[in-house]
Amino acid sequence: MYVVVDRVETTQDQSSISTIRIWGSFTRAKNPTLQLAEFSTPIDGYVQFGRGSDKEAPKWQKAAGTGKAVLVGSCAGAGGFETVTIHPANEKPKDVGENVPYPTGHIELFGDMFAGGRDNHLPEVKTLLAFVAAKQKVSPLCGGATIVAKNRGAQPVDDAWVGQWTVEFANGVMETCDLVKEGTANVTEPKRRSPGKVRDTMNGVVVLAFDDDRVERWTKIGHRMVVEHWASSDQFPGGAPVLGIAERTVGAKK
Repeated sequence: MYVVVDRVETTQDQSSISTIRIWGSFTRAKNPTLQLAEFSTPIDGYVQFGRGSDKEAPKWQKAAGTGKAVLVGSCAGAGGFETVTIHPANEKPKDVGENVPYPTGHIELFGDMFAGGRDNHLPEVKTLLAFVAAKQKVSPLCGGATIVAKNRGAQPVDDAWVGQWTVEFANGVMETCDLVKEGTANVTEPKRRSPGKVRDTMNGVVVLAFDDDRVERWTKIGHRMVVEHWASSDQFPGGAPVLGIAERTVGAKK
C-alpha cells in the first residue's frame, strides 16, 4: 500500500491510543502475494484501526501534509493494511464497531516513512501523486466555468490524447471515452452516453464539456490520465469532483 497522508486523528483511553484514523489518498496491491501486482485506483478517504498504534501514530502524524507517498509493507505483505476498509472521504466515520487492531511493523522498513523515495518511479506511485495533485486543484485553467463549458468550440489535441480510454472512478463507475484529434469526444458509461468537445487544452491538461452538461478535466501523467468529473457545468471548477484514472484501452489506436 502507498498513502499520501492528509491528517491523522487519534482517540485516547486512559494511557493508550484506542483508535487511529488516517486520512489521505490510498492505493494498494489488488493481489499482495504477487511481486508485480496490479494496484487499485487511488481513492481519497481514510482507514481506521483500534488499539496498538501508540509507537507508530507519531510517525503517521509526521507524514501528514508532506505530500509524499508512505510505503506500507514489502513483498512479504502489509498485514492488516491489505484488508482494512478504505472508506471514501465523504463517508462519516464511526467511533464504534471498527476495532481491528493496528498492525505494527509495516512502515519504515526501508529507512524512513517514504523509503527515501525509492518507489517514486513506479507507475502506481506516479499515478497516486498525480491523483493527489488533481485533488488539490481549486482554480480553473482558462477562465470561468461558463466559458469553458458552453462558449468555446472544439479545440484540437495532439496525438498523445487521441484514441479510446477506459476511466475507472473512485466511486466504482467505469467510463469509456473516445477522443479524436479534431477535439471531439464520445463517452459511454453503463447508464450514460454523450458526445462532447475539448474546450481547453494547456500544458498537459484538457477540459472536456459534454452535451449532457457534464465536465471533465484530464491531466496527463506518463501514459495515464488523472480525470476529474463534475456532474454539471455549474459545479466546475469549484465543486468537489469525482476522481478517476484513465488508461488507454488495450488494442486501441494511438
